[in-house]
Amino acid sequence: MTGGYCFSITLLLSFIAVHCQDFQWTPYPNDTHSNFQCDASCRECHNGGCSIDDCCVCKVLSEWERNPQTIHPLHVEYKDVFGGSSIAQPLISLSDGTKLEVVHRNGRLRSFPNNFCSFERIVHIDFQTNKIEEIPNLSCIPFLEVLHLKHNALVEVRNNTFVNNTLLRKIDLSFNGIRVLDPNAFRRYDGSTPLSINLAGSHIKDFDVTNMLFENQMLCDIDLSSSSTERFVNLNNFKVAPNSKYCSYGFVNFENSMIDQLPNLTSIGIYNGKDLYEKLHFRVSVRNVKLTCDCIYANYLKSDFSLIKKFFLDLEMDTLICTEPEALRNHTIREIMDKDLDEMICNVIHSCPYHCQCFEQPSRKHTVINCTDSNVTSLPSNLPWSDNYSLILGDNQISSLEPRSYLGKVSYLQISGLNQLDGNLIRALPDYVSLDISDHKLHDLPMELLSKNPLKINLGRVQIECTCSSKWIYLWTHFEKGNSTTEYMCSNFNKRLALLSVDDFGCAKSTDRTLFIVMVAISVLAVLLILGALSFCCWYPEMLILTRKLLTKSQPNKKKCEFDVFISIDENDNIQTQWVMKFLLPYLESEGYRVYLPLRDVLPGESILSVRATAMRQSIAFIVILTEKDSMENFQDIEGKETMDVSVIREFEVMWNLFVKSRYRNIIVLDYENIRWKFTAHRIVKAFVRMRHFIKVSSRKKNVLREIRKRLHDPFESKIFETRDSFDFNGKKKFNTKFLESVY
Repeated sequence: MTGGYCFSITLLLSFIAVHCQDFQWTPYPNDTHSNFQCDASCRECHNGGCSIDDCCVCKVLSEWERNPQTIHPLHVEYKDVFGGSSIAQPLISLSDGTKLEVVHRNGRLRSFPNNFCSFERIVHIDFQTNKIEEIPNLSCIPFLEVLHLKHNALVEVRNNTFVNNTLLRKIDLSFNGIRVLDPNAFRRYDGSTPLSINLAGSHIKDFDVTNMLFENQMLCDIDLSSSSTERFVNLNNFKVAPNSKYCSYGFVNFENSMIDQLPNLTSIGIYNGKDLYEKLHFRVSVRNVKLTCDCIYANYLKSDFSLIKKFFLDLEMDTLICTEPEALRNHTIREIMDKDLDEMICNVIHSCPYHCQCFEQPSRKHTVINCTDSNVTSLPSNLPWSDNYSLILGDNQISSLEPRSYLGKVSYLQISGLNQLDGNLIRALPDYVSLDISDHKLHDLPMELLSKNPLKINLGRVQIECTCSSKWIYLWTHFEKGNSTTEYMCSNFNKRLALLSVDDFGCAKSTDRTLFIVMVAISVLAVLLILGALSFCCWYPEMLILTRKLLTKSQPNKKKCEFDVFISIDENDNIQTQWVMKFLLPYLESEGYRVYLPLRDVLPGESILSVRATAMRQSIAFIVILTEKDSMENFQDIEGKETMDVSVIREFEVMWNLFVKSRYRNIIVLDYENIRWKFTAHRIVKAFVRMRHFIKVSSRKKNVLREIRKRLHDPFESKIFETRDSFDFNGKKKFNTKFLESVY
C-alpha cells in the first residue's frame, strides 16, 4: 500500500513538473538568437476556447525577464546641466554574451546617452519620465527586446528608427507629444513587427493603417486609448494581400480617443464582412468614442453584422449612439437600421461642380450631384469619381445637352429648360436610366428613346403631332404595362395618345420591307456563290497565280529546303544549255543561291526520275525554260506512270503540283520562243501566258538576269563576291555580275 502511495505521488510530481513550468515559444519564425519562454498557464489555454499562440503572444518572456540575475545593469551619468549623458563603463569585465539593461527613470535626460552604441548587447532600455525629444536610430543595438519611453517629450517616430531591431517585442511610447507617425513606422527590414505597441495619450491626429495592419504577423496589442487620433489615413494606398492574415490574436484599443470615423475598409481592399473576418484577425475597442454615422459607417452596417461584431468589441446595436450628422444625433444603430440608412452620407468636395452639393450615399449605391437652382446652363464638365451618378439639375435653364464622358454612369438625371433632346446623348445614357425632364420646351422626341424604359421617363406633359412618323411613340408607350408619369397629347387630334388606336396614325399598309431585303440579300449571295464556284473551277490556275503574285509568301524552312533554285531546260537544245551554263548559272551562284541543275548535278548511275523528283521537292524556286513546242503538249498527270522519258513539260507538271501544295514555292517561266496564247494547248502554261506571268528571254527592254533575281527570294547564306563583266542572252548588253570568291 505504501508503495502505491509513493508511485501516485511520483506521478503527480512529474505532472506538475511538466505542466507547471514555462516552455519555449517564439513569435518570430526566423529567430535564432533569443530564448523566449511562454508562461506555463498557456498550456491549458485551449480548454478556455483559445489557442496556445493566442495566450503566449502576450505572455512571452525572455530568460533575463524570468531570471533577473542573468542580466547586467548599466548606469547613466550626466555630463552637463542640459541633460547630456553617457553610460558608465562597468566595473567588471563582461563576456561577449552578457545581456545588458539600462534603466534611468524620473531624470532629466534630453537624449539617449551619447555612447549607447558601444553596448551592443543591450536588451532592455527604460527611460520613463525624462525629457527625451527624439529616438535615435537603434540599429547599433540589434538585440534590444523592450523599450520604455513613457512620459517623455517625443514629437515624431520615423520609419527607419526600428528597421534593424528584429527582436524588439515591446515598445511603450505612451503619453508623449507625438504628432508625426510615419507609415510603416514599426515594420522591420524582414517584415516582422513588435508584439506590443503603446501610443496611449499621443497627439497623432492622422493614424496610418499600415501601423495597424501587419501582414502574417502576431500581435498582442496596440494601445491608442485617450489619444488625439481623429481619423484613419492610407497614405501609401495600402491594399490587403490575397491569402494573407493580419495581426493574429491582436487587440487594438481606441477607448476614449478622438476618433469619430471607423476605418474605410474598402480603401484597403475589404468589401464585405466575409473579407473582414478572413483577413483581419484582431479585435478593436471603440468604447466611449463619439462616432460620426456617415457613409463609411453605412458600409459596415450593410455587411454581415454578426461578423462585424467579432471585429469591434463594443459594437452593440442598442448601445452605440451616433453623434453626427445632426439628423441622426442620439439615435442608436438599431433605430437607424430599422428606419433607413439614407442619412448616412459623406460629402465629396474634390471635383464637385461650383455651387453644387456632392455626397456619396452607400444605401442607394450612388453619388449624388445636386445642382438645383445653381444658375447652371450646361452639363458639368467633370464630376467626382464614382460608378453610379444621380445628377440633379432642376430649376436651371439648360437648353441643350452636350456629350460628357460620365453619361454612361448616370442612373438618374433631372433637368429643366430643354429645347431639344439629342438622340446621340440619349444613346450614351444606360438603358436603365431614369429621366426627369418634366420642365421642358420640347416639341419633338428622338427615336433613340426606344431603348429606354418608358415608365422611367418623366416628360410631364408633352405635345406631339400624331402622324405615321410618330407611331413609334404609341408602340413604345404601350410596350411596358404600368402607369407612366408622362402625359402624351396629340395636337392634331386634341386628345391623349393613349386613347388612339394604331389605325389612327394613317400609315399605309405596305409589304414587309424587311422580308424583301432579306430575300434580295439571299439571292445576291447565292448568285455570288455560284459565280465563285464556276470561276474557281474554270480559272483555278489563273486565280492561284494571281494570289501568289499579290500576297506575301510564307518563309521557307531551311531544314526542309536544300536548294534555292531548280533549273529545268531542254538538255538537247545546245543554245539553251550554253546560255544557262555560261550566264544564268554563274549569275545565280554569284548572288549566293544554291542551284540544282540536272545537267550538271545528276551523277552517272543514279535514277534520273527519282533524283530529279527529290531535288525538286527540296527546292524553293523553279526556273523552267519553255518553247512553243513544249506548250503545245496536252496536260498529263505523270504521277503513277512509270516511264524513263524526261522532258521539260513533265518536270513543269511536277513543279506545278509542288507549287500548289506549298505557299513558299515559286515558279519562274522563261519564254524562250515568244509563246503564242492561241497555240498553247497545255492548260497550266496557258494560265501563265494569259496572266503575263513569265519573262521573255529575247527581250531587249529588260535585263533578263536581273529580272529573274528580282522575282527570287533572298538567298540564305552570306558570301564574299568579286565583280566581273557579263553579257545578256542577246549578247549585246554588257553589265557587271558578282562572282563567288569564297564561302564561310
